[in-house]
This record gives sequence, C-alpha cells and structure tokens, in this order.
Amino acid sequence: AIREGNAAAVEEACSAAEAAGVDADKVDAARIKAVMFAVQEELRAARKSEDPAWIDQACRRARDAGVDAPEIEAARAESRKLYARADLAAAVQCADMEIVEEACQLAKEAGLAEAELSKARSDAKAARSREESAKEAAKEAATASHRAAFSSAAAAEAPGPKPAAGGRTGGPAPFDTGADLAAPGPPATRVLLPGVGDWVEVYSNTKKVWCLGRVTKVTPEGPSIVFQLPGAADDDWMEKVVPIEKSASLLRRPASVPSSPQAGGGAGGVGGMPMPNP
Repeated sequence: AIREGNAAAVEEACSAAEAAGVDADKVDAARIKAVMFAVQEELRAARKSEDPAWIDQACRRARDAGVDAPEIEAARAESRKLYARADLAAAVQCADMEIVEEACQLAKEAGLAEAELSKARSDAKAARSREESAKEAAKEAATASHRAAFSSAAAAEAPGPKPAAGGRTGGPAPFDTGADLAAPGPPATRVLLPGVGDWVEVYSNTKKVWCLGRVTKVTPEGPSIVFQLPGAADDDWMEKVVPIEKSASLLRRPASVPSSPQAGGGAGGVGGMPMPNP
C-alpha cells in the first residue's frame, strides 16, 4: 500500500496490522506516510481546481506533513500566477492604464508570459477608449437636449425680435463669434440659450440669493458667468461656470437689465458700478 502511495489503502492496512499485533512503531510510521499521501492527493486536486486559496492551504498542510519542498514550491508558483492573472483581469476592467501597468509588472514577476501581458494592455486600452466614447456621447446628448429645451422655451415664452437677414434673431450671438455684445438679449422668465454678453441672474448657493451677472463665454460644460454678491465692493467680481444640466435651476433672465454698458475703461455697469465686458 505504501509503494502505491494510496492514503486510504495505507490506513486500511494500518488498521489490519494493529489487529494482527504488528509493532506499534511500525504502524505509526505507516500512518505518517498515509497522512503525507493524503495531503499530496489534496495538493494535486487543488492545483487541478486552479483555486489559489485552496492551493495555498494545501501547500501549508503538505509542508507540515513533510512533503518534498520542490513539489510544494511548484504549487505555490502556480498559485502566484493565478492570483496575478485575477488581479490583471480586474485592472483591465477598471481601464486605468497606470493600474494596468502595475498589475502587468506584478504578473511578470509571478511568471506570466509576455503575450498575456500584451493582451491585457491592449484590452485595457480598448476598454478605456469605449469608456471615453460613451462619456463623450452622453455629454453631446445632454448638450443637445439642453439646447432643444431652451429653443422650445424660447418659442413659447420669449419670441424676441424677428430674424434678421441670414436667419439669426437680433441680440448677441449664442456663442463667441465676435459679434457686438453691448445689447443684451430680450428678458424672459428663464434663461433660454445663453450667449456671450447676455445679462442673467445666477443663483448663489452660498448666499442663497440671485445675483445679476453677465455671460463671458460658453464652454462645453456650460456658460461662464461673471457676477457680484450682495454687498460686494465695486471691483469685487466672481466668476463661475454653471453646468449645463443645472442651468435651468441656477440661471434665469433678469426682470430688467442695463440699457447699455458704461463708457470708459472697457467695462460695463450695473447700477453705477463697473461691469467687466465679456
């Protein structure tokens, strides 16, 4: 039974030997062999399962049972590869190239082949590209929806002047095209499509008040507004970009606006105070 390396057969033979009165030391020695055979069988089963946690446990039991070190080290090397492969797959899913490179380095040290590392890098780049494309598409869809909502509100609430030649209505251009910014667009209850030079009221979450301001530029994220908080000094201006998705709640058209900017110094005016031109 010992020559066959079968743990169950050795244990059965030990029981028969005890019953037959064989020397106890010989039986105990045989049982030690049976334990070693059992943990070797477990180690082979663990490696076949490709479960790194089970392999590690089997390696500890094999070490305690006296299994040869090379057999244990081979199993541990396999466990390290399995852990590294799992970490690499997780890094690819997060599509962060810095994390992927770190995982590749650890995987290389664990013995994974260069071809496997190259494939992981390629998969991570593809995942990152898909993620960026999805974000850009979502951003464009949000912008289009925002503009459509503004256009619909404009038609319903603030028809404004008739279109001039070329099809564009009077007032400032919706984007910075170099058009004259002195005349604000027609007042309305809410901001339609904000354009550079438009007078608006922007809500201050800090002070919980509406503040008169002016659009200085239009960015993909939303309009940039320069404004003053209540009680601020004449030259104390603030500027912030209002996200497109929040403009409906944070921007509105003022009930009235200055008829023209103040002359001199390149600044407009609000209630006699200098107002920066966009």
